[in-house]
Amino acid sequence: MPLSQLGDAAAQLASLGKTVSYSTGFDPVAAEAYDAVFHFGQLIDPALLAAYVNGGGNAYISLGAGWYGSAAGEAAAWNPTLATFGLVAGSTWFPGAGFVQATVTSGPAEATSLIWGYGQSIEKLSPAASSQSYIRGSFAGGPTDIGLIGASVTLAAPGAAPEPSTWALLILGFGAVGAIGRRRCAHAA
Repeated sequence: MPLSQLGDAAAQLASLGKTVSYSTGFDPVAAEAYDAVFHFGQLIDPALLAAYVNGGGNAYISLGAGWYGSAAGEAAAWNPTLATFGLVAGSTWFPGAGFVQATVTSGPAEATSLIWGYGQSIEKLSPAASSQSYIRGSFAGGPTDIGLIGASVTLAAPGAAPEPSTWALLILGFGAVGAIGRRRCAHAA
């Protein structure tokens, strides 16, 4: 993700009263001080990421920053790490410019619609597994019934209506693709 877009995302979260910081590296010890970590770009050391998530950390991974030359190359780099959490980058790519409304075709009952863009699909390694959750959706004039948001654990039903700032975080997360997304960006040679 270009630094300018990262700054835009940080500014949006800050406007909602959230404290935001970002860096070019991943330090699991520093990450423990935050409620959530959003990662865009190169593969994080799989052992560090697994230790962070298994230790209770929340991570949001977005594929497609262009580090591996192609969407398939990026999926191949990340899939061994994703597999430790029962997920795999799918083979469907949605290159739409900007974010669009998706109709939810399956997922938690509370998930009725979401906004998504530029994304790579996500699937469970074992479709029957109940230890992972994901949301599938369809787009008008685009891909249909594809995995959009993946989680390494079963998503819990919310107890009450989320606050506006929580909705903004959900929309940002869904837009970037719940655990996996694909973004192409230009990199200087």
